[in-house]
Amino acid sequence: MKKLPIVSCRSGQALLVTLLILAIILTVGLSVISSSVTDIKISKQTEEASRAFYVAESALEEHLLLPYEAAPTGSIGGIGYEVTKVDLGGEEFLFPDEVNSGEPQIFWLVGHNENGEINFSQSYKDRLNFYWGNQDTEEKPALGVSYVYFQNGKYYLSRYNFDPDVERRNSNNFDPASSGSYSLGGKILKYSASITSLPGGSGSQPYFLILTLYYNSNPQFLGIKGGGSLPSQGYCFTSTATVPESGITKRVQQCQLWKNLPETFYYGLLSGGDLAK
Repeated sequence: MKKLPIVSCRSGQALLVTLLILAIILTVGLSVISSSVTDIKISKQTEEASRAFYVAESALEEHLLLPYEAAPTGSIGGIGYEVTKVDLGGEEFLFPDEVNSGEPQIFWLVGHNENGEINFSQSYKDRLNFYWGNQDTEEKPALGVSYVYFQNGKYYLSRYNFDPDVERRNSNNFDPASSGSYSLGGKILKYSASITSLPGGSGSQPYFLILTLYYNSNPQFLGIKGGGSLPSQGYCFTSTATVPESGITKRVQQCQLWKNLPETFYYGLLSGGDLAK
């Protein structure tokens, strides 16, 4: 058997070690490069997302200064945007924000024109179904409804109160409210009550409702369904901006309800007893 020279064996071992070291260096180098490329990509996406968000926000703020004009489209810094407007009317209405206890919410029973001015030629007198309380709440908030209408030269106020808590109704004399799972505006609400017919004769003019939740320590959703189409309560504006190169899109939404009443007006109306002025 022919023996290989010792030098040749050592040279082969050195070559093998060198190749292993080069493989390790190459693997580490590729890993660092890949990580750097990923970081750069993430950083660029984050930057583009921020740019798209600020463009959407800027376009929305600009449009809200003139909310009754046609919804605009355009671009800022090469990023295109579009602002769309949705009427808050139809057969159901969910207040955009959750409602705190004792915080009055106005619901208009008359229409408004595009400038936000009241249009008494559009009014609602049909059945009203009220829904409130978050699906996962352990609380049992009650609902107070104050109905303001005009008849024979005077404004009148009628009150309704609904409470799902049986024990509490023994002391507050509220009417019962139903419990269940009620779908409204993409939310599931827990309690409901209805007013089947509004007071006042055929010559009465509905004006608005004041809705107030009681006994809840956490804010809750509140909404209304009608027996027909409800008057518009305002608009929701959605601004969408898209980066053309990457397709990254950001949306910003803000809802504007019709003008509210002064707080002092609520205090006068909700001080107790029916009212005729």
